[in-house]
Amino acid sequence: MPSVLSRLTSAIERPAAWLAGFAKIFLEAGCTQRIEIPISRRAYEHWNASRQSWEIENGAFLVQVGSSIADVQAAGTVVQ
Repeated sequence: MPSVLSRLTSAIERPAAWLAGFAKIFLEAGCTQRIEIPISRRAYEHWNASRQSWEIENGAFLVQVGSSIADVQAAGTVVQ
């Protein structure tokens, strides 16, 4: 299960969406399991070349979780 982050508006040039974390699970047909996918601080950061440091752009990040980017099963917003 991948989790991806994206920004609807950003002052930073970045991909439309990027991998933030994942969990690999195996289930028998018809089974369900609750999992947690931790997202580290680093997943929100971008490199600021003028300051030579990693920084987080303030604002909302869209978090999407699913079996693939084409099969999003849950989504939410995280504000930094």
